[in-house]
Amino acid sequence: MLTRITIILVLCLALSQAKVRIIGPKNLESILQGQEISFALAYFGTVPYGKSLIGQAFLAKPIDGCSYIEPIRTQNQGAFPFFLVMRRSDDKCDAVTQARWAEHAGARVAIIVDDRPENIESVMLRDDGVGTAISIPTIMIPKSEGEHIINQLTSSPSTSVTMSIKFDIGQSDKVRYDIWLSSSNMNSIRFLQRFNKFHRLLEGKAEAHPHYVTFFCFACEMEGFRNPNPNCLSGGRYCASDPDGKGPGTGANVVMEDLRQLCIYQQNPEKWWQYITGFEGPCLNFINSDCSNSIMAKVGIDKAQIEDCMKQSFEGANPNIDDNKILREERERYLKTGVPFYPSIQINNVLYRGNLEPVEHVFDALCASFTHTPEICVNYYNPPVGPKVDYWIIILVVTVILAIFLYCMIFVYKKIVRREMMRQMDSQVSTMVSQYYAMKSTPKAEA
Repeated sequence: MLTRITIILVLCLALSQAKVRIIGPKNLESILQGQEISFALAYFGTVPYGKSLIGQAFLAKPIDGCSYIEPIRTQNQGAFPFFLVMRRSDDKCDAVTQARWAEHAGARVAIIVDDRPENIESVMLRDDGVGTAISIPTIMIPKSEGEHIINQLTSSPSTSVTMSIKFDIGQSDKVRYDIWLSSSNMNSIRFLQRFNKFHRLLEGKAEAHPHYVTFFCFACEMEGFRNPNPNCLSGGRYCASDPDGKGPGTGANVVMEDLRQLCIYQQNPEKWWQYITGFEGPCLNFINSDCSNSIMAKVGIDKAQIEDCMKQSFEGANPNIDDNKILREERERYLKTGVPFYPSIQINNVLYRGNLEPVEHVFDALCASFTHTPEICVNYYNPPVGPKVDYWIIILVVTVILAIFLYCMIFVYKKIVRREMMRQMDSQVSTMVSQYYAMKSTPKAEA
């Protein structure tokens, strides 16, 4: 019961800033008394964090959205985004199916109206396994407000409801994001390998903290955690699923690898990233001791130091029975946050909703979480063409160059003119001298 209460509180925190506001028509706005509507955000789709979408909402036909939806014909087709409103219909289809048909009809957002009175912020719209193909956000609004919207659209079929949907996320000057994973889950490892370049882009601005999910053996608790379990450490306090069925790997191996990776992070966070991104080939299917030792040697991790960290974290000499301080802290944090699945991301303690792939979606959400958007976030999608140009400097440089050029031209011209004058003077002097000698050598005529 306590765990469920914790999960609900975390979900409320995650969605407290996400709201729908009715802009028109005025009668509907009056009925809702101008109040913003809270909503539950699906764990699939592409969520435009930090942005607001304004558009017209239309009623889906059929209203359950579980099959082909008739195209929406608007007066300004394509000029503005439109949203499709549907009723929750769990007995017919899930939210992923509704979102798929809404996207197929061209909707920018799928809006599902709850069919029961409940705290909307505790509703979890899960991915059914194929939600990664959905590229629009999907939200669920409460039954009471949603029915008013449906009634408005039903009573006036030619009228749409104009609304604004805010996808705000908590902001801070220094962003922290927590990554929940398991070393046996290769989707987690592959996600981190692809996300590594964005981690480097945000280095010094956003701080990453990995956490590892293990489960609890209730039968082992009844036994007082006194007996070893092949899929657990510490007598069943920390367990993982068998990673390879009939293969040599066990859940205990997985939990031990989780502990190893936590020790690597504690010793050197950057080495942890290098370690995670070093897995390839067969090691991506199951991380055994040979893979781990090979990568630690490759990236320069002191194996003895890590093994000492692991050993010291147990509160006794027998890891199969004795409790572990590091894993216990991870379990306590997991119960407090109520993360529903892994891999998962929390940004500033807010659970990230939407597709993790492509990883640019997570990068966008991180960028939206800064009070002042870092330059790297702006430049990533709009890289500067070149350095900033000071045109006054260019004018000054060009003027100086022209002045120097003009001076050189005048100097050269003067030299050429002087040389030509000297040549002509020499020529004239030579001519005059020649004439003089000619006159002197000619005898005078007799009188």
